[in-house]
Amino acid sequence: MKKIFVPLLIVLAAGYVLWYFQPTPAPAPTGEHVPAKVAPPVAPLPKVSTPAPKGIKTYVQPAKKTLKLPAAAIEDDDIHVIESTRVELDTHPHTVTTLFDTRTGETTTLDRREPLPWLALKKTGAIGLSYDVITGARTLYGRQDIVQIKGLYLSGVAALRSDQDKMAGIAIEYRW
Repeated sequence: MKKIFVPLLIVLAAGYVLWYFQPTPAPAPTGEHVPAKVAPPVAPLPKVSTPAPKGIKTYVQPAKKTLKLPAAAIEDDDIHVIESTRVELDTHPHTVTTLFDTRTGETTTLDRREPLPWLALKKTGAIGLSYDVITGARTLYGRQDIVQIKGLYLSGVAALRSDQDKMAGIAIEYRW
């Protein structure tokens, strides 16, 4: 058993490192509007032309400036804001869907908090500095999340303390 465990651990670690350094799309710059990614359940479905009522209810034109939309959208009187929402940061993925009622011209935006994934590789981490009020020791620590299983996270951790104590290992934690 021990003969296979260490090579298996090395292969898994190497696979994670290779996956971790694969290029991923950069997040949108703060304050910049970018097209939203289409939700996976509807991405493969075609869009069709839907008859609309004579008037579609939109926000007044100053809403575009209030939302700090790109200048091209603000200046174009043919572009209107139908809905706008802000989703608070959460450990759960969210699916935001806007519905349009062809009878009334009203739109409604729904925010669905999705369940946590059963298994997901993670690229998140943290670095920090803490102070122990009992001993006065200061600790520089780092954490690299590796795997998420629902609310449980398996992470690599390392810490250096001002009293010359060191720590490196694996942690499992539940996050809410």
